[in-house]
Amino acid sequence: MDLILYYPDREYLDFLNTSTPFRRISDIMVSKGSNDKDKFVIYRLDNGGFKD
Repeated sequence: MDLILYYPDREYLDFLNTSTPFRRISDIMVSKGSNDKDKFVIYRLDNGGFKD
């Protein structure tokens, strides 16, 4: 399962990185974005090798 976030809050990204099995796989900057938060951040669920 992939999770796609647009304009994510730093606190939410920190939570995903430290407290969930999701791992960050990509950042896609938005053209003509006005700051570094103007991006899509994609996370993928890492099930640790377990099959669903």
